[in-house]
This record gives sequence, structure tokens and C-alpha cells, in this order.
Amino acid sequence: MADSIMNNPVANNLSNGNSLDQLRPIILPDYDVSLWPLAIGWWFLLGIAALLISGFFILRPILKARRENKQLLQNTLSLLDSLHAECAQQTDKPKALQHYLQKSNDVFKRVVHANKYLAPFAQLTGPQWINLVVKINPDSPFANYYGDHLYAARCNEDINLKNLHDWACEWVKQADKNAKKIAREFTR
Repeated sequence: MADSIMNNPVANNLSNGNSLDQLRPIILPDYDVSLWPLAIGWWFLLGIAALLISGFFILRPILKARRENKQLLQNTLSLLDSLHAECAQQTDKPKALQHYLQKSNDVFKRVVHANKYLAPFAQLTGPQWINLVVKINPDSPFANYYGDHLYAARCNEDINLKNLHDWACEWVKQADKNAKKIAREFTR
């Protein structure tokens, strides 16, 4: 067995340490080797890179606008919450309801004005404004209070402030969520 290892030229060269001497010389091609034209794999990688870069520049403003819209919605809801807390502490219930109706109506106007689809309707007043308020969240009679009690001398005491506040928060969410559809329906 030791004889077979000694007869093996690869083993002999490895044991002698001169295996590099057995390599053949490098033969260069007769023409210049260039990177162009690129192989199909490189085109594929370049295409993916172009898609990723263009996707970044297309999606970035969309995601930024969505994030800003979400922040605006959260700020509006927190404004309504602080208004509710302020009105809930008042002892004169009709005056507190009147104050909540007036201030939440101002918030509704801001929401409509800030929304790109509903902005043309921000200048509406009177029955037209009430129609828009009803169209945005029609599931409750609270929308009509903004017409009947908004500037009345005294509000009805049978209006529940908590329910009115819940409806107002839902109204803001619906205005944000369905603005395009509402604007399309309201212009008919």
C-alpha cells in the first residue's frame, strides 16, 4: 500500500511541495473580453433594481400621504374626545350640548375642508350642509340635531352627550373612509 502512494504523482508532488510547478501556463484569449453585451442574468438583476428604485419613488409619497391622513384622523378624534370631556364636566346640560354641537360642527367643517374629495362642499351651509352630514353617517338622528339645535336658544335635554360624541367620532371616520364615494353621490 505504501508502494501505491509512492507511485502516485499527485501524492509525490504534494509531499514534495512543488505542486505549483505542475500547472499549465495561462493562455490569454486572442480578443478583448468585455462585459458588454450583458448576459441575461445581469439584465434580470438590472430590471429588478430598476423596479425597486421606481417603486420606492412611486410608493413613498403615497405612504407619506396615508401616514399624514392617519395622523390627521387621530388628531381629529382626540380633539373630539377633549371636547367631550370639557362638555361632560359642565353642570348646565343644555348649554354643554349646545357647545358640543357647535364645536363638533366646526370640527366636521375642518374634516370636510381637509379632505381632497369633500373640500368643494366645505362652504355649504343650512339644509345643504345637513344633507352632507346625513349622507356621511345616515345611521342616526344625530345629524338632524346639527340643523335643529345648532343655533337654538337651548338644546333638548334628552340628547345623550356620550351617544352624540360616539356618533360624531363615527362620522369623522366615515367621512375619512368613504369620502370619494360620498362626493360622487352628493354631486348627483
